[in-house]
Amino acid sequence: MTISRLAPLRLVGAASLALAVLGAIAACASAPTVETPAPAASSAAPTSNETPSPTPSPTAKPTPVPTPRFTNDPDDELAGLIPATAAGVAVTVAPFDEFALMPGDVGGAYDEIGDRFASLVLAYVTQPRASLSAMRGEGEPVATEEL
Repeated sequence: MTISRLAPLRLVGAASLALAVLGAIAACASAPTVETPAPAASSAAPTSNETPSPTPSPTAKPTPVPTPRFTNDPDDELAGLIPATAAGVAVTVAPFDEFALMPGDVGGAYDEIGDRFASLVLAYVTQPRASLSAMRGEGEPVATEEL
């Protein structure tokens, strides 16, 4: 019977594995265990003389850039800019509480300028189908070219 050339390598590998396992077991067994002392039981009940520590109030820091607004307060002045008719067809201005679109939803398409939108008005024509949106922006005036 011929002995394989790989047999001695298998023995060396098995011996190395056995030493590694023994080392790991020895390290776990010799690790000191530290017991955490139990807190001493307080026999005295808390007194009513102790004043509670004040709750810290958050400091309002201005954000470096405007943040999108996801509330839409009624803006009758902005709604008044939309004409009652266009090309002989009645234009309907949607009441502020009847649509779920907010200035922050629309503003995403306009980048930094859209973050300044404070209120949104929607209007529509049923025949032919057409819609119009008007937004009020806060801060510096915006030119049409910037949009």
